[in-house]
Amino acid sequence: MQRLLTLTVGMSLIAFGAAAMWLAAGRVATPPPSTEAPVPDPPAALAPPPGEPLDLTDDHRRILGTWQDNYQGRRTMTLRDDGTATMVCELEGLNARLFTPVLNFNLRWQLADGVMTRVIVDGEPADKVRFVVNLMGDRADEKLLVLTDTELHLLDADGKTEYRWTRVPKPFPFAPGGHVR
Repeated sequence: MQRLLTLTVGMSLIAFGAAAMWLAAGRVATPPPSTEAPVPDPPAALAPPPGEPLDLTDDHRRILGTWQDNYQGRRTMTLRDDGTATMVCELEGLNARLFTPVLNFNLRWQLADGVMTRVIVDGEPADKVRFVVNLMGDRADEKLLVLTDTELHLLDADGKTEYRWTRVPKPFPFAPGGHVR
């Protein structure tokens, strides 16, 4: 029985060490400038001139705002009319403990021909964002399946994974003292 326990603990430690090495593979304490993987600039098509909003269609107007889903934790994405966005990913469980509890991404986005494209510009913690970009890429092209005032469903490029976002309602404006305006 003790051999089985020792073997189980040993295998667990090996698995934990392998996971830690895998997560650490993209990080270097102070990388030389030539080896650090920079986050690429977003394509020009996703970058309208500064201060100018996107050419907004009905779908563009409807998609603006803040959305949440529960893909591998809670993700909150805010899409703005100038083509910029933020996404906060709150990881759960082992991913949160081994990697980081929260990732903050700054994005560029566009909606064209029924496809939503998002490109990671930068984010925090910077080393974790670089790791994600190195592992998964800086760009997501997802087919728009459903867009209503409250629901946004996107299909991953794998053709199988569907992301179901729900709109985060705007906070109800209260006057000082708790009275409704």
